[in-house]
Amino acid sequence: MEPFIGAWVPALQAFVKLTIRTSIYTEGSVAGDQTVGDAKRRKASMGDAYGNPDSERIFEWLPLTRGRARWLNEVTTRGAWIGIGALVVYWIIVRFVGPILGLWSIAPLD
Repeated sequence: MEPFIGAWVPALQAFVKLTIRTSIYTEGSVAGDQTVGDAKRRKASMGDAYGNPDSERIFEWLPLTRGRARWLNEVTTRGAWIGIGALVVYWIIVRFVGPILGLWSIAPLD
């Protein structure tokens, strides 16, 4: 079994070297000042709106910019933590404060 594996190692190494060498040239960059990548194309097509989260839409058909989406994420996260805190306070009142003050009693779990 080992001679079979040993015969494939040089071929595999050559394939990996070729793949890496090919991927370097196809990443979108060319040596020198002629860098052509996706970011450069987007910057050229978008103009001044490139990198501005308040003017760049997530989807063209959806009137939601990246800045507004970030704000929405912050607000909903804050609201979720406020809801979790309110639930904990409610549980403490129902479980401990009400029975201590004698307002109600907790049913046993027999």
